[in-house]
Amino acid sequence: VFRALNHAFDYLPFAALVARTVLCLHGGLTQGLPTLNSILALPKPCCLDDPVLCGGADPAVDPDDGLDTLPGMKVEDPGPAEPKAPVPAEPTLTWCRELLWNDPAIADNQPEPFVSSSRGFGWRFNGAVVDNFCRLNGLKLIVRGHEVCPDGFDYFASRKLITVFSATNYGGLPNNGATLSIDKELQTILHIIKGGPRNPRDRTRRSTPPGQRDRHSTTSQQTVPGTATVDTLQKSASQQTC
Repeated sequence: VFRALNHAFDYLPFAALVARTVLCLHGGLTQGLPTLNSILALPKPCCLDDPVLCGGADPAVDPDDGLDTLPGMKVEDPGPAEPKAPVPAEPTLTWCRELLWNDPAIADNQPEPFVSSSRGFGWRFNGAVVDNFCRLNGLKLIVRGHEVCPDGFDYFASRKLITVFSATNYGGLPNNGATLSIDKELQTILHIIKGGPRNPRDRTRRSTPPGQRDRHSTTSQQTVPGTATVDTLQKSASQQTC
């Protein structure tokens, strides 16, 4: 099961495009993939993990070795290993990983487009990178995760990018979580999951102007700018994966 689950991730898309105007991904933008088509062209299946798990390093090393030594845990013989997905060649491997690991800059006005991340891998990109990518690809919004947010969400680049983090009390901290939904008229709705040690409850939150935080609102809606209507969304492909 362990191997099968890891192998399934090799086939998952790197990003999803909603109504052709909202890009959803995990990490962030990367220097080597300036267009949606360049993301779509990434090879799949592919393995971005340890090359041993991908079948590319020492075949004598069993990635499951040692699991059955954990207290109270017994791992049965999984049988012959399935063929593993190939490891992309550089620089494609780095670009794929950066889609999963890159983050927005600490401040929108970071002068350099990309600076090294304190995570030890990946980069932090500034607001100009978001502006250019959205303009080049006709996007109205980028939705991503990967970073804990005290309120469960955080805007960047004049609301062209939003980080949504759904886990509450992450690492023992009392942060809220959030999920985001988009309706047929491209209204985005943030659903806030209250953090804290007692009975987290789900509620919604009103989006406030940039630079403001309304901590007492109970509803949330934000219009994604664009001309798409319910009819045009129904007639066009409303979702695409990359």
